[in-house]
Amino acid sequence: MFSLWQWEAAWLPKPGKTAGDEYHSLLVDMAAFGHALHAGIRPAALLPESVAPMDPFVLALRRIEFESGRLLQAQILFLKGPELVSVRDEVADAVERRHDQVREHWIAMLHSLDVDTD
Repeated sequence: MFSLWQWEAAWLPKPGKTAGDEYHSLLVDMAAFGHALHAGIRPAALLPESVAPMDPFVLALRRIEFESGRLLQAQILFLKGPELVSVRDEVADAVERRHDQVREHWIAMLHSLDVDTD
């Protein structure tokens, strides 16, 4: 069941258990959450096939997805950067945890709108 408070709570930072550096752990969590949002939420994919390709709303959604792709590249560069080599496992765990969280909320929201996600 979709609940708005779940989306609101998802924005709260959830730093992992780093080897003592809370600041980097917070940055990793925020970047992992952004990565999950930009990779997992693709509203243009929900448009029907019969939609007019030059419709302003359709163009705007596609532009949003294009910009999300650019942000996703920056997040990947940060998450795979040399600064985080020593905590690579934590980075992978944070990305996986945040992807699971966003996927769960996105699917619940789509189901609340009677959108089939299969």
